[in-house]
Amino acid sequence: CETIAFGNNAKYIPPINKITLNNKEIEVKEKVKLLGIYIDKRLNFQDQCQYVKNKMLKSFRILNNLRRKDWGCHRKEKRMVYTAITRSIAEYAAAAWTPSLSKTQLEGLEITQREALRKVTGLVRTSPTDSIYSEANLPPLKERYERIQLKKYDLWLRLPENDPRKELLKTNVKSRLKKKSWRKKVEAYNNKDDINTLAYYNNEIEGKESEKINFLGFKLKEDGNITEVYD
Repeated sequence: CETIAFGNNAKYIPPINKITLNNKEIEVKEKVKLLGIYIDKRLNFQDQCQYVKNKMLKSFRILNNLRRKDWGCHRKEKRMVYTAITRSIAEYAAAAWTPSLSKTQLEGLEITQREALRKVTGLVRTSPTDSIYSEANLPPLKERYERIQLKKYDLWLRLPENDPRKELLKTNVKSRLKKKSWRKKVEAYNNKDDINTLAYYNNEIEGKESEKINFLGFKLKEDGNITEVYD
């Protein structure tokens, strides 16, 4: 058994008193691993981020062995390997920990992804960021994470009223970060009347409503409610 104390104060978290179970002292940890996710005492998932980046870097060995200077797999095959192995590492249980990531943590994961995409496309390190995603025909991890979070929200929203997951979904939780939480982003879909404004709830894309909707993977009714989430 292990125990951990959580707190949002960066300077001080009250210590845990000695806890014993069956005359055996339970060890106090700074972080614990639960179902493959590292949970730290401040719930900022910094250890989880580093763990994911290290696993992604190890998976690059497979991509490296698929190509050489004068021979190698086609870009399509390398892209399939990337989405099946490397990206699946970054997206494991993403709905549980990615909403708490800061911009710096997200950028660290994006840098690791772009390194993998350069191996897939054969582009050099000085290639512009937009051209890397365009050549690979893949979205940034930030957009993938938003899609995963919204799909999970929509899934839980359809559960019976007495389901504890739906009750948790409706609980007002104070965000650790100043950025708009994923809960607010999804609520924007259900609260707006004009479907043309639904596409850029984060004010990132203007004049590309249909592209944004398709990019996140949603089909919407005219009243603004999500009708279907597809892959």
